[in-house]
Amino acid sequence: MKIDISYIGKITIKSLRDYILDNELEDEKVIILNKYNFDDIILEHLSTYKESAKFPYYIIGTLIEEDPFSRISLNRIGVINDYDYDFDYNNEDSDLNFY
Repeated sequence: MKIDISYIGKITIKSLRDYILDNELEDEKVIILNKYNFDDIILEHLSTYKESAKFPYYIIGTLIEEDPFSRISLNRIGVINDYDYDFDYNNEDSDLNFY
C-alpha cells in the first residue's frame, strides 16, 4: 500500500477542502490524518456547525479518517486508495469515539 504524504500548512476543514479541489481527488481516495489533527478537525466541525460530526466523516465526497497505521506525522496528510482502507462502521464491536 502506498501512502502519498503531503504538507498543506495548518490542517483545517477549509485547507482539506482546498486540497481535495486543487488535486481533483476522486471519491475512491481516503485522506488519513494524525490522530491529533483528526481530533482538531472534528472539534472545528463542532465549533463551526454547532453539531457533532457524523461518521464516517466526508468532505466533498472524500473520506477523512484517523491514521490507522500510525505513519502520518503531525500536520501532514496521507492519501490512499479506499480499497487499501477497510473499516466497518456497522460493526457493533468497534470501539468508536463520538464527539
